[in-house]
Amino acid sequence: MKKLILAPAVALAFTGLVAAPVAAAEAPTTQSAEAKAAEKEKAEKEKAEKEAAAKEAAEKKEAEEKAAAKKKADEKAAAKKKADEEAAKKKAAAKKAAPQPAKKESTPSASPSQTSSPSPTSTPSDEATDEAQKADPVLVVPQGEVAAEDLGDPAKGVTVTVNGLEAGDKLTPLNGLAGDSVTATGTSATMKLYYEGDASTLPDGPHKFAIDYVGAAGIKELSGSVNVKAADDAVAPIDASLTVDPKEITAEDLANKDKGVKVTVSGVKAGDFVTDNLTGEKQEVTADGDYTFTVFSKDKPEDIKPGKVEFIVTVDREGTTSALLDGEVTIVEDDAVAPIEASLKVVPKEVTAADLANEKKGVKVTVSGVKAGDVVTDSLTGIEKTATEDGDFTFTLYYDGNPENIEEGPVDFTVTIDREGTDSATLKGQFTVVNDEPEAPAEATLTVSPKSIESGDFINEKKGVKLSVKDCQPGEDVRFMVKAKDRSNITAYDRTIKANKDGKATVTVFGTSDNASAYVGSYSVTVTCGDTTMKDSFKVTGSPNAGGGDGSGDEGHDNGSAGNGSELPRTGAELNGLAAGALLLLVGGAAVTITMRRRKGDFSPSYI
Repeated sequence: MKKLILAPAVALAFTGLVAAPVAAAEAPTTQSAEAKAAEKEKAEKEKAEKEAAAKEAAEKKEAEEKAAAKKKADEKAAAKKKADEEAAKKKAAAKKAAPQPAKKESTPSASPSQTSSPSPTSTPSDEATDEAQKADPVLVVPQGEVAAEDLGDPAKGVTVTVNGLEAGDKLTPLNGLAGDSVTATGTSATMKLYYEGDASTLPDGPHKFAIDYVGAAGIKELSGSVNVKAADDAVAPIDASLTVDPKEITAEDLANKDKGVKVTVSGVKAGDFVTDNLTGEKQEVTADGDYTFTVFSKDKPEDIKPGKVEFIVTVDREGTTSALLDGEVTIVEDDAVAPIEASLKVVPKEVTAADLANEKKGVKVTVSGVKAGDVVTDSLTGIEKTATEDGDFTFTLYYDGNPENIEEGPVDFTVTIDREGTDSATLKGQFTVVNDEPEAPAEATLTVSPKSIESGDFINEKKGVKLSVKDCQPGEDVRFMVKAKDRSNITAYDRTIKANKDGKATVTVFGTSDNASAYVGSYSVTVTCGDTTMKDSFKVTGSPNAGGGDGSGDEGHDNGSAGNGSELPRTGAELNGLAAGALLLLVGGAAVTITMRRRKGDFSPSYI
């Protein structure tokens, strides 16, 4: 690749950490050694109790599985023994009924073993009986409750065991729960199963499922159930973490409540309370996610010695055990300079030769973690640039010449940061020169599934008709319109949502009225994605189990009811988390609402 000679156009950008100072409380300045020891002892005790409970549950589960396996083994042994006895009786009876040969004189050389009755041999019926006893699959499900959110997590789910197998037997999830198929390598096999629907809708109590077995014992359906604890009742343990910035600080800055260190606790929820033992200040979290506050020392700077200062942040949440997070900051001398901790970002990572040769475009290089006075030098130009503020330092690299001299491919460079009193830091960067003519984006496509559906299935919220669009621009508006053909008594569905990060958008349309026959007919589908318009259609056919009348409705009601005008609407179109909306159909003058299926407590004012 030809060497680039770049001239920099330098643009500065900086950001700083901003946090409201925490008001000083009248709490003690530091936590006593006894109090810290008590807190640590409490945390260790809680940890030991949890480990003991987990161990007890595991031992109980293992004992139950062993008992179930032993019971099945005993039953199989008894059945085999009985079959052997029956086979022996039949064989003896057949032998007795057969003509007996003349008894020969025994000779002196005959041994007692030679004159005794021959040992029994297996007959075809014996072998068939033995073969039938080899495989007898039994499904074993763990006892106790499983939290709904855990059951809906593929990484957790529930692990079940099938005993009484032979190598090569195959197990496949059939219904109720999903998971990967398993082929047995011995007499037992385990499967991790999970609920692939919306776990927040699972109620308390048993949830049934089935596994398809194909093997030596033939084809069987193994049924079981797992005891679910509904999501609303389950309180997950606090899963939080803590970061401190900066990690090194002078005694003067730590004793300054307007500076101090910024502590960020991740994984908190609105309503949690966060307390640090340096200030004793208790603060309420207002939003889920990260919570940042300032921790400082109430000691005088001269009383704070160089070295590590450890502290504890406690997270309290109603209904569950508190979380204790350890934090620390290192006190350095005033004349000590911390090592440079910086990072580099290049935008864009791909650039055309024409843009690289344009001084108003080029590539933006941002170095984060610099301090005022740092000298920044890139290896492409060798020009030194001085940062004027703490935080981020941004400059532009561009090619001062004819873009035709720039070859396509990656361009590697380094950025060196020099700071007085400490070692320099060198960061690596790269961008790629690409062809001026970008690939044409794929054309958006529409899929309607199924194309024909019975009215009984159309009013089933778990079925309906799925409208899917792909290859739109991420974040682009996607407009879905569904119209009933040649039927003026059904209002068109017109809804616009955003394509997701992969350029996809999906809605599922289904009927909410128990009067299924009201939906029979043809529907046109029109979807607009940017400048692309796609059209398709589907049919709703009659169903023997559809119920309802002739679709005329009840013109005396217009309050959003369906059928006879007295039933409330059920759940409607699902947008896979992309948007919320409502579909209003008018059937014979009666309003029928098809709405989105939503999580508990998730409301939106977007109803028509």
